[in-house]
Amino acid sequence: MERAPRAPDGRAMRVRDVMTSRPFTIRRDKRLQAVQSMLEWGAFRHVPVVDEHGFLVGVVSQTDVLKASASELDPDTPRAQRCLQLASVAVERVMRGEVVTADPDETVAEAAARMLRLRIHCLPVVELGRVVGIVTARDLLGVVADQPAVDPAVR
Repeated sequence: MERAPRAPDGRAMRVRDVMTSRPFTIRRDKRLQAVQSMLEWGAFRHVPVVDEHGFLVGVVSQTDVLKASASELDPDTPRAQRCLQLASVAVERVMRGEVVTADPDETVAEAAARMLRLRIHCLPVVELGRVVGIVTARDLLGVVADQPAVDPAVR
C-alpha cells in the first residue's frame, strides 16, 4: 500500500503546500531573449505564458529556448549573436499552448501521477484561469526526500 505524502498536520499534502507561489510569467508577445534572461537569473526551467489579461495561454521551457537558438549548438557563435536571434522570436511561436494544469487544492499524489502519466515536468497551478503557482518535478522530488523513511518490515 502506497503512502501519500502528508503535511505536518497529518492531512494529505496539497499542491499549494509544495508549489512555487507567484512564479515569474511572461506575456506571449514578448521575445525569447527575455525568457532566456529570466531562466538564467532565476535558475528555473519553465515559465508560464499569459495573455494581455493575465490568463494562462501556454508554457515555455528552457528546452524550447535552446531549440529556438540553433546557434547554441555552435560554440563559435558569439553570445551577442545568439541573444540577437532570440530577440527576434516571439514567445508565442515556441510555447506549448495546450497546457495541463493543477488546482492548488488537489493532492500532491494526484499531480505527480498526472505528470508521470503525461511525461511532463511542470504543472502551472491555476485559479480562475490565472497562474497562482507552479509545481515541478523538482518540487515533487523534494516532497519525497522530506518524507520519513518507511521501514519495509512495518508494512
